[in-house]
Amino acid sequence: MNKSTIKKILKQSAKGEEFITQNEVKKCMGWGNDRTAATLKPLDCIRRSRTKHYLIDEVAARIFEDVERGYQS
Repeated sequence: MNKSTIKKILKQSAKGEEFITQNEVKKCMGWGNDRTAATLKPLDCIRRSRTKHYLIDEVAARIFEDVERGYQS
Protein backbone atom coordinates (compact mmCIF):
# COMPACT_ATOMS: atom_id res chain seq x y z
CA MET A 1 0.00 0.00 0.00
CA ASN A 2 1.47 3.36 -0.97
CA LYS A 3 0.68 6.88 0.24
CA SER A 4 -1.45 7.83 -2.79
CA THR A 5 -3.61 4.72 -2.36
CA ILE A 6 -4.12 5.51 1.31
CA LYS A 7 -4.99 9.12 0.46
CA LYS A 8 -7.53 7.96 -2.15
CA ILE A 9 -9.21 5.64 0.36
CA LEU A 10 -9.38 8.40 2.97
CA LYS A 11 -10.80 10.94 0.48
CA GLN A 12 -13.53 8.49 -0.54
CA SER A 13 -14.44 7.96 3.10
CA ALA A 14 -14.55 11.73 3.66
CA LYS A 15 -16.74 12.17 0.57
CA GLY A 16 -14.13 14.20 -1.31
CA GLU A 17 -13.37 16.62 1.52
CA GLU A 18 -9.82 17.68 2.45
CA PHE A 19 -10.38 16.84 6.12
CA ILE A 20 -11.41 13.61 7.82
CA THR A 21 -12.63 12.73 11.31
CA GLN A 22 -11.25 10.04 13.61
CA ASN A 23 -14.41 8.00 13.18
CA GLU A 24 -14.12 8.10 9.38
CA VAL A 25 -10.49 6.96 9.58
CA LYS A 26 -11.48 4.15 11.91
CA LYS A 27 -14.24 2.93 9.60
CA CYS A 28 -12.34 3.09 6.32
CA MET A 29 -9.16 1.49 7.71
CA GLY A 30 -11.06 -1.14 9.71
CA TRP A 31 -9.21 -0.26 12.91
CA GLY A 32 -10.27 -0.09 16.53
CA ASN A 33 -10.38 3.03 18.69
CA ASP A 34 -6.91 2.53 20.20
CA ARG A 35 -5.00 2.20 16.94
CA THR A 36 -6.89 5.08 15.34
CA ALA A 37 -6.29 7.38 18.32
CA ALA A 38 -2.58 6.44 18.47
CA THR A 39 -2.15 7.15 14.76
CA LEU A 40 -3.87 10.54 14.89
CA LYS A 41 -2.52 11.72 18.27
CA PRO A 42 0.64 13.47 16.97
CA LEU A 43 -1.23 15.26 14.17
CA ASP A 44 -2.67 18.77 14.28
CA CYS A 45 -6.43 19.05 14.02
CA ILE A 46 -9.17 21.58 13.55
CA ARG A 47 -12.03 21.47 16.04
CA ARG A 48 -15.56 21.89 14.77
CA SER A 49 -17.94 21.70 17.70
CA ARG A 50 -16.82 18.56 19.53
CA THR A 51 -15.30 16.85 16.50
CA LYS A 52 -11.65 16.92 15.46
CA HIS A 53 -10.90 17.13 11.73
CA TYR A 54 -7.52 16.09 10.35
CA LEU A 55 -5.93 17.03 7.02
CA ILE A 56 -6.08 13.95 4.78
CA ASP A 57 -2.55 14.50 3.40
CA GLU A 58 -1.11 14.37 6.92
CA VAL A 59 -3.20 11.35 7.92
CA ALA A 60 -2.13 9.46 4.79
CA ALA A 61 1.53 10.25 5.45
CA ARG A 62 1.22 9.08 9.06
CA ILE A 63 -0.52 5.84 8.08
CA PHE A 64 2.13 5.21 5.42
CA GLU A 65 4.88 5.70 8.03
CA ASP A 66 3.18 3.12 10.26
CA VAL A 67 2.94 0.68 7.35
CA GLU A 68 6.62 1.20 6.42
CA ARG A 69 7.97 0.63 9.92
CA GLY A 70 5.35 -1.86 11.06
CA TYR A 71 2.64 -0.67 13.42
CA GLN A 72 3.30 -1.22 17.12
CA SER A 73 0.82 -0.17 19.77
